[in-house]
Amino acid sequence: MYFPFFKPQTGGKRSATQPQTIYSEVSKKNRAPIRSPAFFRASLRGEAWHIMADQKKFSCIFQKNPLQLRQKPITQKKDVIKITRRYDSADARRRILSVCVRLFIEKGYRETKMAEILQEADVTSSTFHNIFRTKDGVLMDLTEFMFGNQFAIAGEIAAKLPPVMLYAVETAIQLTIAELNENIREVYMEAYAQPAIAAYIYENMTPKLYHLFGAYLPERSESDFYELEIGTAGIMRGYMSRPCDIYFTLERKLECFLRMTLGAFSVPQAEQEQALAFLAQLDMRKTANAVLQKLFTALEMKFDFTFSPAVKKS
Repeated sequence: MYFPFFKPQTGGKRSATQPQTIYSEVSKKNRAPIRSPAFFRASLRGEAWHIMADQKKFSCIFQKNPLQLRQKPITQKKDVIKITRRYDSADARRRILSVCVRLFIEKGYRETKMAEILQEADVTSSTFHNIFRTKDGVLMDLTEFMFGNQFAIAGEIAAKLPPVMLYAVETAIQLTIAELNENIREVYMEAYAQPAIAAYIYENMTPKLYHLFGAYLPERSESDFYELEIGTAGIMRGYMSRPCDIYFTLERKLECFLRMTLGAFSVPQAEQEQALAFLAQLDMRKTANAVLQKLFTALEMKFDFTFSPAVKKS
């Protein structure tokens, strides 16, 4: 018995071995076959059906296969122990810091790409973002270490000097290091540009400034010196961003910076002249390079890597 909307594949009676074939027209709009009740009954019995689409006539042929599907015996799966890799976040953090600090100094902050960090540190993107989120997080750790060690090394050079000269030596070394290494200049500039890192610099420099210049401004509190630090840090960033040339020499830059900042702390003119005269006696490039080499050694020991020889010679 045939349904009125089905056409038999061949006329006449079919033999017992000939499979039953049913056509169903498919509209060009839907392109979905109309399935007969026999198709669904056979599907429930577990019989295999072959569906072949005729793209020219937009029809489907449902051919009943007389062979039953062979059902594989269901075997009980053995207990599988899934071993997950234990993740050591401390070790991943160490590897990320080691790679980032080295690349920031060797290639520059902006030229260091995330793909390169992930590959050399052997961590996934999700691991990196879970620990640091962005490169700025790594920059915070680097800034904390560099500023602390830089001023400590500079303090060894000017340990027995008056407060004004100590400040002059430390800030002059920082400005000179930026002239010696462009990648470090970029790290400094990025540190001052990031609000969270800049806030860290302000908060850590304020007590030191209060200790150095509190006697010159006895009516000012430590919170007042925080506001002064915001201003003097802006002066530092402005002068650091401008590379020296034959017209704007390093000596001229240091003099302009110190006259502005020491004037902000009400340092008498005579003491300003003494500080500038002391700096003139020093070979600032040689002094800053010695501090830079010690800083490179400290970075290698802290973050467990080795700089390329080209970096230390620059």
